[in-house]
Parts: sequence; C-alpha cells; structure tokens
Amino acid sequence: MKKRSPSFPSKTIPIAKGFSVTIFESVGETVLSYADLAKKGSVALREADNFAISSSQYGFMKIERGKGYGAIGKVCSALRLPKDGEESALYLSAFTSPPIYKTLISLFNGKKITEQGLIIDLVRDHEFTDNGAELASRVFIENARFLGLINEDGVLNVDAEIKIEPLPIKGSKPKTPTKLNDKRGATGKSQIKPENTTKPGVSNYEVGTSVIKKISIFVRGQELHFPVLESMTLSDWDAIIKQLQNIKAFSK
Repeated sequence: MKKRSPSFPSKTIPIAKGFSVTIFESVGETVLSYADLAKKGSVALREADNFAISSSQYGFMKIERGKGYGAIGKVCSALRLPKDGEESALYLSAFTSPPIYKTLISLFNGKKITEQGLIIDLVRDHEFTDNGAELASRVFIENARFLGLINEDGVLNVDAEIKIEPLPIKGSKPKTPTKLNDKRGATGKSQIKPENTTKPGVSNYEVGTSVIKKISIFVRGQELHFPVLESMTLSDWDAIIKQLQNIKAFSK
C-alpha cells in the first residue's frame, strides 16, 4: 500500500478563511458533500477535500462523518466582520489548532526554523512522505510569517504580538503616492488622501472630491476588494449590477 502523510493543512489560513466564509455566506452551517463544497466555494472538485480539511483543522469548519463539512457559524461570522482585536485572536487560535502544528510548535517555539528543517523532522519523526512534508512545511512557514510569528533571525515565537503583514488587512490605509506626477494636481500635492476606516471590513479614502470605499467579496476562496462610492444609492447599485450582468453575458 502506498504510504500517505498524516492529515495536515494544505491551504494557508487566509485561503481557508476565504473558503469557509464563502460557504457560510452561501448556505450558513449546512453540512455539504465535497461536490457541493466545490460548487458553493467556487473551487475545483479535486481540491474541495483539501480546502475542507484545512478549514476544519484551523477550526473554521466542522466535519460530520459520512455527511461532509459545514461552516462553524460563530467563527465564520466573526471572521467575516471581526471586532477590534478579534481577527488576530482567531488567526492565532487557527495556527495553534492543527494536531501537527501543536507538535511542531512544541518542538520549535523559541528556536530558529526553516522549511528544510521542518521537512526533515516531518519525514524522519512523523511518517510524512517527501511531497507531503514539503507542502506541510511550506504552508506552516507561510502561516507563521503571515502572522508575524517568525522574526528577522528566523526564530519562531508563538507568544509574539500578531502582525498580519503579507496580505492586505481589512480597514488598512492605502499608501499615498509620493512620486507620481500624473496623480498630482496643479498645486503639486497628491489628490489621493488616505482616511481612517469608518466601517468594519471597508477601507475609505478620497479621490478628488469623492469618498471611495472598498468592499470585500469572496470568489474561489479568495478575498477580492472592489472600490465603490461611499454614498452609494440604490440606483448606483442597480447600475453596477447591470454592468456586471453585461460583462457576465460575454464571459466564457
């Protein structure tokens, strides 16, 4: 019989979050088969089990033997619209939840950690295949770096302050251009003025005299950010929907 690696997250925390929230927004906590998970989560059927297993190991989804997987409403609702400080706590909980992560944290916390070192440990001491160890190691390191738990010396510190840096943070301020002359007015000052976010999950800033906000939409387990006007009316939304329908009509 071909050797298989023990179960481990093959998708990173932010990707699993996007998938889980997409499922929750679509069907709530309903338990779905792999085929339905692929359809509702907009992922390939061959990848649905990897998304679901990763999400369940992080604590975003639950498994019902013989039936499938379902989103955990309380967790996904908080991930969708987190309160101050809540997102970091949820991410840290996710990082420390998978069984293999608990083992690796106990071994490497406070020590220098590398992908190659993890691969060797997983293959020799935890019965992983070479390919499984390579994927598990890469995802573990990506998660730790995403949360800011690996310092500049390569040391893992799970007790460090969570600093989500590699991916855009909801509500973060966009950077003001410094050397783009075509973005400047007659005064030579930038016309783009970053503003503090006023609503959870939305980033606001000004372009000219219009206040723009970015809304989050999940597609294929990925979080996309779309700019819209802050003062959107029903007719504005209808105009957007009509244009999207026209684009959809010509899509393959």
